[in-house]
Amino acid sequence: MAKSEIRSAKDSKIPLILLAVLVFSKILLSPLGGLDELWNYNLCRGVAMGYVPYRDFSMVMMPLFTLLFSIPLMVVRKLIVYRITSAVFLYILVRTFHKIAVKMTDTLWGLVASCLFVFFMDIATYNALVVLIILILYKILCREMTRGGAFLAGVLCAFGILSRQTTGVFLAVAVTAIFIKSKAKRKHFATFTGGGALILLCFLLYLVVTDSFFAFWDCCLFALLAPGDKNSAFYPNAIPPVILCLGGIALDIKSWKKSHKEEDILHLILGAVIITIGIPIVDMMHLCYAAVWFFLPMVKLLHDSPKAQIKPAVVKLLVGLASGAVMLLNLYGLMGTELKNSYREFVLIPSPSGFIDSYNELIVTNDLCKAKGRRVAVYSSSSCVISIMQDEFNPPYDLFLNGNLGTKEPLSFVEADCADPDVVILLPVDYDTENWENPKGVKEYIESHCVPAASYGRFLWYVPS
Repeated sequence: MAKSEIRSAKDSKIPLILLAVLVFSKILLSPLGGLDELWNYNLCRGVAMGYVPYRDFSMVMMPLFTLLFSIPLMVVRKLIVYRITSAVFLYILVRTFHKIAVKMTDTLWGLVASCLFVFFMDIATYNALVVLIILILYKILCREMTRGGAFLAGVLCAFGILSRQTTGVFLAVAVTAIFIKSKAKRKHFATFTGGGALILLCFLLYLVVTDSFFAFWDCCLFALLAPGDKNSAFYPNAIPPVILCLGGIALDIKSWKKSHKEEDILHLILGAVIITIGIPIVDMMHLCYAAVWFFLPMVKLLHDSPKAQIKPAVVKLLVGLASGAVMLLNLYGLMGTELKNSYREFVLIPSPSGFIDSYNELIVTNDLCKAKGRRVAVYSSSSCVISIMQDEFNPPYDLFLNGNLGTKEPLSFVEADCADPDVVILLPVDYDTENWENPKGVKEYIESHCVPAASYGRFLWYVPS
């Protein structure tokens, strides 16, 4: 192999190594305490412990992410294993995005966009899973359609539905319309439909075999339609990604009108599907993927514009600044953290100073209550932290949030616990402001039907009066 070819091969690996370092450091160095991560980890560990989604515990989300990420935990049930799995998954997501970005622009500009992708990227969730599915579909749809490609597209659409019901359904409808509209793709429509139907049929059989069929519909459909408190909100930090999305949409439309390239209209359609991840919570976390997706047309405009003429050295500087910002934030997050290996599942996870210790007394008191034959019901958004430390899984308390309990009223659980003389209830004094997704009326009912028995920090133990 010639020296120039060796050098070229090495150069082609540099972006991949850089992106891997950024992604893995962002995930593995993240301080313990983020509830979104812990809620998802706890559900996955629940599956690894033998619990069946919907039948044994309720969750409003579709099951694919939880089932996939539970597999490594069946071997070793630790948060560090979950994080490594998340980092590998997110690297695959970023790598897929990088390939698309490079094809739309070039190697350097593609790397700039990819570094920004990592900068805004959130933890691994079912949202990221459905985005990966959409990116793979985009690559398939941009190529000449084959029978195998059509079958895979159908499978991916079904996986999209099993990742996130709203976005997944929108994705399936959009891709179905694309197949029907395109003459070249239409001849493979039956194969496309067959691929999706096969996966959904297998899922229905899984629900029947695990005796979770009716519970699934209760959690993932009827609960969404039922009246009552909803976990919907709009946050001001959603404004920047919304502006980026609008700018990218305008550029996609302009580019399509000018050249009528299929890639432009596909980018627009699938980008619109990614935007639906913001339903019903409109914030930076849910719109970051759509913002970065629609940032690509802007990067392409800079790359193609003859007036810009940005030198490669300047683009390399942008890569350095973006990657440096990611690493700086990753390292900054470690300030004030410590490694506390006193709890098996939190080994090798940096935690804020005092975070682990603040839960020790709660666990000691809970153990004393259990030794006396009492059951402890924890009504707190951080209930999963206590369960993980105690090597337990406690539905529905570990994810006792609005919209996540099926059609059953949250207060019905509270009423049953307050009427049980063998139950001790652990409740934070700031329950109503602890988390905006906490069901309303819980604190008032417990205070009116129980009496405090002990306290520690912001927590009180109650027993039925």
